[in-house]
Amino acid sequence: MAMSRKHYREVAEIIRAEIHLDRPLTKHDRDTFDDADAIYNIASALATMFKCDNSLFNRAQFMAACNIEE
Repeated sequence: MAMSRKHYREVAEIIRAEIHLDRPLTKHDRDTFDDADAIYNIASALATMFKCDNSLFNRAQFMAACNIEE
């Protein structure tokens, strides 16, 4: 079964819920906190996989929905 926009949104919400910040996760956070780096790496890897699954997938939109600044 191919993933749909609904699935991408649900994954982004799961990631967003783990960030625990009232602002987007930034590069500075990723350099400072191990968990922040892991969350970014997971979201980035998923975005790469989703792009392979769907050529119309928008990585920037997904990362923003995850509350992650690239």
